[in-house]
Amino acid sequence: NHIDARPPGTALVIATAFRLFGTGQIPARLGSILAGLAIVLLTYRLARDGIGQVGALVAAFLVATDNLIVLTSRSARPEALTTMAILASLLAMKQYARKYRIVWALLSGLLIAVGTMFHITLLGFIVSIGILAVVLAYRRDRFPLRGAFSYSSGYALGLVPFAVSILT
Repeated sequence: NHIDARPPGTALVIATAFRLFGTGQIPARLGSILAGLAIVLLTYRLARDGIGQVGALVAAFLVATDNLIVLTSRSARPEALTTMAILASLLAMKQYARKYRIVWALLSGLLIAVGTMFHITLLGFIVSIGILAVVLAYRRDRFPLRGAFSYSSGYALGLVPFAVSILT
């Protein structure tokens, strides 16, 4: 009668690495290492349009040399994976703002749900990005909840594996 409510994402990433490369410290940390690299690339991509290529390179350099990012990217912990999912979700929402296609809002919701699979303390990000979807839709003078509904649907769909893991 015990329910394990811990997010399964980190355990799944480590288990996959163990299956592919055998057990050891490097395979255990591989997911976080790759997530750390993705954080640098996603930071560059998010910053490039707003502050230009030079500013984006500086932002990527600052992130790449940040003590906390370096530390969490070297460990078998969920923080780097969670940060990667948040930045990927923001990038998808940025594409929604540019193209106003609901698939980007849906993808943003799915990606933040992936983040929830790594760490459950994403409530602030979940709500903030959902509000951003509403604000972006209001700027277009269209149905203001279209993006929020798509984002919420993606998030709910992305939580299905988490719910299944808790209930099994």
